[in-house]
Amino acid sequence: MAYPRIFPTLYDEVLTLDTKSYKVYLKPNQLSTGVSRWTRNGEVTARIGFTIHMEATSGYLELDYTFNEKPLKYRVPIVSKPNNLGIGLIWYFVCPVTKKHCRKLYLVGGYFLHREAFTGCMYKKQTKSKSSRPFTKMLDQLFAKSDFMEGREKYFKTHYQGKPTKNYLKFLKLQEKERQAMRPAGELFKRS
Repeated sequence: MAYPRIFPTLYDEVLTLDTKSYKVYLKPNQLSTGVSRWTRNGEVTARIGFTIHMEATSGYLELDYTFNEKPLKYRVPIVSKPNNLGIGLIWYFVCPVTKKHCRKLYLVGGYFLHREAFTGCMYKKQTKSKSSRPFTKMLDQLFAKSDFMEGREKYFKTHYQGKPTKNYLKFLKLQEKERQAMRPAGELFKRS
């Protein structure tokens, strides 16, 4: 008997909140309001209102939106930790359910929460069969070099003051990966 198909919710396709998006509002002793919008092909697909109330090193993000014609309003705590260089702060959301610190919250089932608060959700890569992953990896490596060079051709420099540039070193690394990806197909599917 065949296994029944499951269609999990994919984290890659749901709406997310990221601390980077709100960094301009994360200033001590400040109250900010605004609207976050998500667009697809230039058309607004979703919007939520938010209020950020900050103290010295912590605060909260209050979200106000409608999900399936049900109005929702709740707070997500925001905390900061000093970065490893000691010259700034890194901001984190504190998930209302799991109490974990995270930089990205996912909208599944109506609430923006940490990914571990949900069951049955996956990333798109996890839905691929394990036998097709080497082939997908090979294709990704083949197209990585052209994606890297897109828009850089005009100003691309290989050396500056006699030393190779960082972009040139990245380009060489991608070339090497491409060479490895071009090895005979039989080597890719060998089992250890």
